[in-house]
Amino acid sequence: MAFKFKRSAAAYVFQVKHLMDQGIDPHKDFAVFKEAKKQDDIVLAVKAGIFDAGFIKSGLLEAMEKEGKIKMSDFEIVDKQSDNFKHVHSTKLYPEWSVSASAKADSATSDKLKAALLKLSSGDQASKSGKIVGFAEAPNLDELDNTLKTLKLPPYK
Repeated sequence: MAFKFKRSAAAYVFQVKHLMDQGIDPHKDFAVFKEAKKQDDIVLAVKAGIFDAGFIKSGLLEAMEKEGKIKMSDFEIVDKQSDNFKHVHSTKLYPEWSVSASAKADSATSDKLKAALLKLSSGDQASKSGKIVGFAEAPNLDELDNTLKTLKLPPYK
């Protein structure tokens, strides 16, 4: 079970790419592959034994456990990655959100925007209002680009 087929990066795209890298196409190789309306539903369906596995965003299991909805010990994380990331995960890490400017944008304005975003800290009022922890320098997005090309997702349809 997954969320928003071909649209949800964190609960479909990255997991499908991960499986395809292992030679598994969930749309062809799974007996049933259903799209969920909410990610919580995926977790609860796996917990109830309705589905064998589910694709969800990093941090959801921890949040649901904190809310008392589940116990993480009731789940097995497939291909669990060992690194310093605070949430359990199976795939490579990708940026959660990004800000970009058009190549046609004024570079001075883009530079000012970048500087302002990089200065934000979790304690700033703007960060608190937007529930933002902060921004970091842009990572290399070649792997993300490769993922979108492989899955023939926009802008590579």
